Amino acid sequence: MIKFVPSDVAGATTTCDRCGSKFKVPLRKKFSHSLAPVIPKDFDAKTNNKFWQLQTVQIDCPECREKTSLTLSTVREAGKVLLYGDDAHRSNTHGAVFCFSLVGGSYPLVARFQRDFTTMKAKYEPALDPSDWKLHMKDLHSGHNRRTHPVFASWGRPKVEQFVNDLFSLIAAHSNDVFTFSVSFSAAPGGLNCDAKRDCYIALLADVIYGFSKTGYTPILQFDSEKRFSGLGPIVHGWARDAFRGTQRELVYSYISHGLPVPEPLFVQPASHPCLEVADFVSFVVARGHHCQMMGKQSEYPTERLGRVFYSWLRRDGNYGRERLVGFPWHEIYKL
Repeated sequence: MIKFVPSDVAGATTTCDRCGSKFKVPLRKKFSHSLAPVIPKDFDAKTNNKFWQLQTVQIDCPECREKTSLTLSTVREAGKVLLYGDDAHRSNTHGAVFCFSLVGGSYPLVARFQRDFTTMKAKYEPALDPSDWKLHMKDLHSGHNRRTHPVFASWGRPKVEQFVNDLFSLIAAHSNDVFTFSVSFSAAPGGLNCDAKRDCYIALLADVIYGFSKTGYTPILQFDSEKRFSGLGPIVHGWARDAFRGTQRELVYSYISHGLPVPEPLFVQPASHPCLEVADFVSFVVARGHHCQMMGKQSEYPTERLGRVFYSWLRRDGNYGRERLVGFPWHEIYKL
């Protein structure tokens, strides 16, 4: 279920065909069928790229109790954006947090960012193909993990710090054209569970789908697989599939997606794209920041260094915040 609805969608109203009364759209109404567009079996991105958008649905008028037609908001598809995601969670005696982050943008911008990141990696290990080693911050940050890593074992602390500095600079330099999103849900110690993880995931999808679809762009999402990867294709994560398909039966989904054919997010081999490596870094930085806030200390990875990020978070009062900022708004969650 999409729990956190954009304010301009939450206030949607309609007028009854029969009695003329005006009432709020029942956004939480669920249908037995999906409200997503219908894609033909012979769909081809170049030769047959048409799809059918749902234009109206029948809902009940709360005044006269009769059926009335609701015209749905749809837009023409202008293009696609590629987004790559990863998650991180932290738990300590003071609290817990779950984060999902996405990095990406249009095809040419993602390609340019990929090239720059690959060039940066090559500078640090010139004897290796940049695609032969992957960035996972849990391995780079931890001294113990570095000592057992096939590449990072030879890196001293100065080299690690310089690599992190360069990556911060690269992300910030691209932050006006490559989009970075990060959603954080924090809770009391032991308060995070599968429901919180699902809610965090759906909140991120809703924010991203709404933000891009209202301008005509369809987001294509890929996440690092949580399961052991074998074979060539993506891995189905049942909880994520059920959550996404469930939202597509809610009336609110049509307002979030504007009738665009958003495909089900894929879970792929970890770090199989450079932007997945960077998403791992972003999630680590944000989750580390939460951990340090809970412990009452400063993080060695300030979120301000990421440049402009679309942050979403649960405030202390339980309301949902969304804003593109330089630096995470810690004061919205923690008493500083």
